[in-house]
Amino acid sequence: MSIFSPVKLFAKRQAIRIALKRPPATNDDIFQELPHDSDQVFIYLHDQEGKKRFIVQSLEKDGVIGLWFNDHQHPGERRTVGNAEVANMEISFLQIYGNARFNYTTASSFILGLWTLYPVREVRRDRIEQRHFNRTELVRADRMRLLEHFLKKTIEKPDYSPSVVSLMADLYTLRSMDHPRYNETEQYYELLLNSLVQSGELQMKTVSYSITDRTIPTLENLQGQKERHDDNIRQQRRIGWLTASLIGVAAIQAVITIWTELHVDPLP
Repeated sequence: MSIFSPVKLFAKRQAIRIALKRPPATNDDIFQELPHDSDQVFIYLHDQEGKKRFIVQSLEKDGVIGLWFNDHQHPGERRTVGNAEVANMEISFLQIYGNARFNYTTASSFILGLWTLYPVREVRRDRIEQRHFNRTELVRADRMRLLEHFLKKTIEKPDYSPSVVSLMADLYTLRSMDHPRYNETEQYYELLLNSLVQSGELQMKTVSYSITDRTIPTLENLQGQKERHDDNIRQQRRIGWLTASLIGVAAIQAVITIWTELHVDPLP
């Protein structure tokens, strides 16, 4: 045992003592959303390879009691790990505060995180940013922009095939899931994606979508239509400005003519 083992053991036991005041909820429904004020901590001990082997459930004078896992296929075995073994094992903490997760890889980082109110500050900051995000509009992409997105992502990742949910995350980030207009925007993209599947620009496998051989020709056609439309608008604007200029010149000439007639020099 190294000379630092007693110090490490003391720090780990103090961190475990603090963490056990925030025990994990005993809830079988893993999909149930946690309350915003939930605060629970999981305590793990790792083997020499860094794998999580032990979940601490209680602290005793001679060590800790919890569940030991030899692998992920079998249930944990209730066991006591002595202080000497605890001192030599790595420890980590998973804190679930609200719906946010915070990982600590040492006893000191866990204690420091609680002492500086790091989870509280991060969750509050995230909620403020979410409120600001919820005030923005989820601008919907049309057929051309959506096909451009698929083509760009496929070039970056050839097997790109998002579902509606992951597409929304790509377009608006994961914050969109808490946006008040998320459901109707999601429904819009589902209808648009299915429409592109029916017209052959996209293909669907189970719940995911990907490009087809018709994606690029259709996109080029849409881009050409848009360019022609933009050219027509620019031409109409030029004609409008030219017309306004001619009207302005004619108005100036009319004013000059009237002014000249009203201010005729008297005969000598």
